[in-house]
Amino acid sequence: MNVNSVRSVFARHKLIHSEEKPFRCSVCGKAFNIRSDLRKHEFTHKKEKRFHCSVCGKGFRTKVEFQCHTEKHSEDAEDEQSICALNCGKSFARSGHLSTHTLTHTGEKPFACRVCGKSFAQYGDLSSHKMTHTGEKPFVCRVCGKAFAQRSNLYYHKLTHTGKKPFACKICGKAFAQKSNLSSHKLTHTGKKPFAWKICGKSFAFSSSLSRHKLTHTGKKRFHCSVCGRGFRSKVGFQGHTKKHSQEEQSVCALCNQPFRLEEDLEKHLKWHIQSERF
Repeated sequence: MNVNSVRSVFARHKLIHSEEKPFRCSVCGKAFNIRSDLRKHEFTHKKEKRFHCSVCGKGFRTKVEFQCHTEKHSEDAEDEQSICALNCGKSFARSGHLSTHTLTHTGEKPFACRVCGKSFAQYGDLSSHKMTHTGEKPFVCRVCGKAFAQRSNLYYHKLTHTGKKPFACKICGKAFAQKSNLSSHKLTHTGKKPFAWKICGKSFAFSSSLSRHKLTHTGKKRFHCSVCGRGFRSKVGFQGHTKKHSQEEQSVCALCNQPFRLEEDLEKHLKWHIQSERF
């Protein structure tokens, strides 16, 4: 081994002990002291395609490849008024965006979830859907800290803090912060009850109402009072009951000062006083 080789080996060895990391991964940006460690790391990205085109859904391993691909879509850009979807008249600056948009009219859904099989017309929608399986919720509300899997859900959630209600019912004018709440509300006008229980055939306008009804068949009482232990099938009934406990200090007999947990027990007690006076 000549002098230059020895110096080279010694220089690489010193990097192990130093904080200097000159070898950086072009895919994820992770840095390494030694080039061989970088090469081993790059192998983990060999089959991974972290960058996906929002226009056509094609995946790429490196950011450079991804950027080169997106430039091709930019080259397809034409005059905004010259590209128009025939079905709705919507215009697009890029032909790639138009191609993706037309899928919403044809009903074609080429992007399928490998976990549950659900299909989507746009790759961006599939990416958002995947988070429902992983449990990942990257979009966090700065006001209350609540997290969401989709950016659109975070947007509508923020409206609950601002008080804005952009979704108004055309029939009665009632406004809602979220579109899903408006959709549920519309059922009260149409009379439609799409949620039916197969055991008794009873139908409901809302899925939450069906869920509560199911408990009447099972007899299951999910909500239990921490004060008296009484069980309730619905949250509404449970909350109404707990309010009675909150009035505990007021539930005192005016005649004998006997305290009662429940207002209804006090009423029974007062009736006893009345009946006693009669005799």
